[in-house]
Amino acid sequence: MDTHIAHNPIIVSRINALRTAMKLENIHALLVPSSDPHLSEYLPERWKSREWLSGFAGSMGTLVVTLDRALLFADSRYWLHAERELAGTGIALFKIKSGMSQEHVDWLATNVNANNTVAVDGSVMGLAAMRALEAALRAQDVKL
Repeated sequence: MDTHIAHNPIIVSRINALRTAMKLENIHALLVPSSDPHLSEYLPERWKSREWLSGFAGSMGTLVVTLDRALLFADSRYWLHAERELAGTGIALFKIKSGMSQEHVDWLATNVNANNTVAVDGSVMGLAAMRALEAALRAQDVKL
């Protein structure tokens, strides 16, 4: 039996613990990119936060966790892989058109309410990506 297809209590537990911490810190959404401070293509184990939280082991993908939803943004190279690894986690696959897509930014700007807060580890985002995120959220009165 493929263990990825069965209910995945470890990932569910991690997401629930994250949501508890988010509530304590008044964070309404967390953005978890596939990156490290050097913006490396292949990440050292220590920086595989998205994989640890979601169970998705693909090299590209962005996780967004809100207080009531979790989504993994991945392009077509990973759709089958992601569907298999996300099964039973409660994390939905958001199919994007290309690996360079910023659809997670648009999704956050559209789905996080004004005066709410989005968190991200700024040390793992490039300057251009951070500026795009800041601008999109600021336009919707969302705090970063």
